[in-house]
Amino acid sequence: MIGGLGFVIGSRTSSTSTTDSAATTTDSSTDPSWLLTQTAKFGSMTPNADGTYQLSMGGVDPDVIAFTDRPNRATGILTVPQMTKAWASAFADSAPNGVLVAHRLGAPADSIVVELFNPQFDGTTMTYTVRVLADENTSKNIVGDTSTTQVPTPPATFLVASLFIDNINLRYACMKGEDEVYPPGDVPAGGPTQDWYAQCKAAGGGIGETFG
Repeated sequence: MIGGLGFVIGSRTSSTSTTDSAATTTDSSTDPSWLLTQTAKFGSMTPNADGTYQLSMGGVDPDVIAFTDRPNRATGILTVPQMTKAWASAFADSAPNGVLVAHRLGAPADSIVVELFNPQFDGTTMTYTVRVLADENTSKNIVGDTSTTQVPTPPATFLVASLFIDNINLRYACMKGEDEVYPPGDVPAGGPTQDWYAQCKAAGGGIGETFG
């Protein structure tokens, strides 16, 4: 369950955002999977004693862009604090993978496949603990060659960077602003009942989208 992650929707193929109509229906079996993208002006990767790295991204764009996998063609925007707040619940079962595309002055861009943990945001800088899975510039593992035992060494510093994060599901719940209302929480399978909607309305909420 995730609270505090209502977001702005662009073109989409499913239900509308927060509404006062009890007629809204949902079908969780057809809910799309969403991918997240984050950009920064500069950053660094510092090794930790346990073999992980501290990924620091400075000058972070305040918006995180979300888009669906095919065949859906929906887009969305959420803030960095919204994503950070929801992270622990969204990825409670398994930490997400990501691809960091890092650009360096006078060197080719480097794509680094990572596992992402513990996001922190201080208003301008985003940090993650990451475990490097593969680095296109130092390891053939990126193309499926599992025979190499080389440990990837990512760039210590870089300029403009993009981070692509897999994947998170959209769901529908009783939302009051950016916070999810408990109860009644999620919209029941098949759509909201009158009792569910009455509880949501009494709490000052409406049906809205959130990630989970």
